[in-house]
Amino acid sequence: PVGSGPPSQAATMPPPMVRPRASNTPGSVPDSAEVAGVVKMKRNMAASTSAKEPVVTLGDADVSSVPQSQQAIVRTLREVYAQVSARNSSSVYKKKMEDVSKRLGRLLSRLNSGALDDSVIEKVQAMCDALAKEDLVAASAVVTRLSRENWDEHNHWIVAAKRLIESAKTGR
Repeated sequence: PVGSGPPSQAATMPPPMVRPRASNTPGSVPDSAEVAGVVKMKRNMAASTSAKEPVVTLGDADVSSVPQSQQAIVRTLREVYAQVSARNSSSVYKKKMEDVSKRLGRLLSRLNSGALDDSVIEKVQAMCDALAKEDLVAASAVVTRLSRENWDEHNHWIVAAKRLIESAKTGR
């Protein structure tokens, strides 16, 4: 007869916990994304994009408040960028150099607003001194140091400095 034996395992187990499905509202993600860590990543991205600086190119950046002692940074970055960007006319290279210009524009904006620590300014000056002397090995070493010591706060434009130097070396 049905029901005359020992209770089955399914009958003794509590019902599974059911989480409400994520809605399709902005910012909601499916449970699988939460498990995969995507939620945290999206939150971090949202926090970083909410404080986004305006997009400005290397040539258009306001440098009116950059101290005279730091004007060589502006001049060198603009000159080296002009030289390097003129080396290759492929569309991929032009796109890469446009990105470099926007990222270095952010560096100049921060320099203009006084948002850079003295230690970072000293490294950027050392990088620009090396670039002005066409010492790409020394400039690259400074970028490596910037990456190691200041990546968290300045990765956006450090990437551009590295790309600029690599393009100066290779023409690509």
